[in-house]
Amino acid sequence: SAIQQLPDGRLLVVEDETGLRDMLGILFRREGYKVTLASGLREGLEAVTSAPDPFGLVVTDLMMPDGSGMDLL
Repeated sequence: SAIQQLPDGRLLVVEDETGLRDMLGILFRREGYKVTLASGLREGLEAVTSAPDPFGLVVTDLMMPDGSGMDLL
């Protein structure tokens, strides 16, 4: 399964649209992932810098009010 390919099953979803962010969180959690949600660049950066270990995967919006997904990556 895909979760076996992701170290410790942790992923970060960064999306400024609440409905889409919540939907992605639900879908990934149903698949067994440990999901952290962030509403924009600032929250995404805080999640990345405060995590004890790197996320195995980051799913990010490209255009957000406070910056771009490329800035985060």
